[in-house]
Amino acid sequence: RTSSDEPTLFVGSPDASGALRLFRPADDVRRLPAPLGADPNQWGLLKPLDKKVMARRPPYITINLLNKITRMNKEGVKETIQVYQRASTIIPAMIGHTIALHNGRDFVPVTIMEGMVGFKLADFVPTHTFKGHPKSMKVTKYRSGR
Repeated sequence: RTSSDEPTLFVGSPDASGALRLFRPADDVRRLPAPLGADPNQWGLLKPLDKKVMARRPPYITINLLNKITRMNKEGVKETIQVYQRASTIIPAMIGHTIALHNGRDFVPVTIMEGMVGFKLADFVPTHTFKGHPKSMKVTKYRSGR
């Protein structure tokens, strides 16, 4: 229910001036910029590159853990940090720190070394303990009529 004096504005409907605007004008600030000097030889297809630099996304690390590590590195203190989040990636700033990682039941301390950089924290603390295969039960046959 709209009155005739208030215009209805939907996607693709004419605006208050009556003109149908599907695109933004060229001088609009919100318009997308022109391509920012795209390199046609980015992957070395036209001429060989000395060293290919691929775009990498940064490693995932929880903000709380990152803040604790950077604070401890600035202060020069190395305390054990208790962590529940197992998905964080180990970064070089963590080398030498001890992180107590939760395995679902209790905290297991892990001292970070150089070879662990790039792995996830969860890779070094298993959540399940394997106690062997179950013993095979003796098959007993029930004989009736005896």
